[in-house]
Amino acid sequence: MFYVSACVQANPFSTWRDAKHYLIFSNEEAMVQDIKYLAPLGHSDHSCLVFNAIVSMAMPATKTERLNLNRGDYTALRNMLEEVNWDLFMDTNDVEESWAGITRELNIATANCVPLIPNKSKKNMFMDQDVVRPV
Repeated sequence: MFYVSACVQANPFSTWRDAKHYLIFSNEEAMVQDIKYLAPLGHSDHSCLVFNAIVSMAMPATKTERLNLNRGDYTALRNMLEEVNWDLFMDTNDVEESWAGITRELNIATANCVPLIPNKSKKNMFMDQDVVRPV
């Protein structure tokens, strides 16, 4: 979705008689501020617009954790899953409810038996795909 960030009145340097307004489009509201006209460059009949564009980038979270599958206690995990009465999940007629119960039990057992380690992402936090693609 694009917004009309500014509707600029007729340019005093314009040689076009029909040009009453110029529109500046952006993908965020209030992104364009302080619009000024400048004289044309050289012998050009096109005038220059100078404006401030307010941009920001959300920094991705760098301290995420992941499962350390090499250090998991799979014997304890197997014992915990053997103690679960799986028939209770199969007795319901609702598939979504059964799946929610199964995944809940698996997540609880995994959280108890497999430790977490910090995710060491080697991605550049200042250059994501949205920035690299236009370059």
